[in-house]
Amino acid sequence: MCIRDRFKYTAEFVAKQYEILITSPSTEERTLANKHLMEFQNSDDSWEVSTNLLRHSTNFNARFLGAQIIHTKIKSHIGVLTKEQRSELKDLIFSMLLDVEQTKKNGPLIRQLSASAAIISLVLVLDQSYDVIGQLIEFGKTSLQSAFISLQILEDMAAEVDDLRVEARSQHKIKSEMLEKSQLISDFIVWTFSLEKPEIYVRTLSTLKSLAKFKIQILENTSILEVLIGSLQAQTDTTSDVFEILCEAIKNSRYADILASCSSISQAAGQMPESFCLIIKTLIEIMSTKLFDLFMAGHSDVNSEYCKCFIQ
Repeated sequence: MCIRDRFKYTAEFVAKQYEILITSPSTEERTLANKHLMEFQNSDDSWEVSTNLLRHSTNFNARFLGAQIIHTKIKSHIGVLTKEQRSELKDLIFSMLLDVEQTKKNGPLIRQLSASAAIISLVLVLDQSYDVIGQLIEFGKTSLQSAFISLQILEDMAAEVDDLRVEARSQHKIKSEMLEKSQLISDFIVWTFSLEKPEIYVRTLSTLKSLAKFKIQILENTSILEVLIGSLQAQTDTTSDVFEILCEAIKNSRYADILASCSSISQAAGQMPESFCLIIKTLIEIMSTKLFDLFMAGHSDVNSEYCKCFIQ
């Protein structure tokens, strides 16, 4: 057995290699450090050491590395972990998320941990005896920090599901289970809006955009619509974000195919419920004005050809 086979990685060694990788002016040193880190990631020590970096290190870069490696390993090994291991990992990551202060500096670290929690939660959805969405929302209502975490994980779950390394049948089942929880998720969104906390409001909008793409029918929730329409009419810093959410919601509504096949809302009206037609007409009336205002303000990123064809 060679010396390398007997080498045991430590948190101190790994943290030092990562610091060299991101700070050393020497190409040779960075290349060697990267080699060490790649070997570490594939080693038996990586789970334990990465967890120790997250739990005990006071260095941001070291903690971020730990979160990054855990996320990579979860994404590639989630299929071989047992149900018990997944549940334990989820609880561990949730506790770590609660320990991380919600600051701009910690944003990348929180996103890595949240993405890991999202992947585990998606796979746990397959376990019929485990109400992942319900528990996530219950957890989110325990504090402002928990609300922030749950919103981030819901956003990541909607974003990560298509890249999940599971069988197509399992992936379809996960999507179906999440969509069945649409009302529960929507009610949680309404609750976070009711907190009237600016940082939670911004996080909720980001989550809503991801959920709209996932085809959660937010247009059919009156309370959510009232908040979004109110934000559009108030012309706030988040107006362009709200506009994009509504565009996504229209594109991914259950009547999207009807809207796309018609040349005007009047033509589509006969093929949709009257209540939904009223919602679309209301949105078009408001969005037609806001689209011009946003373009004039320089928000060219909200240029949605789909929405414009119904606004004109």
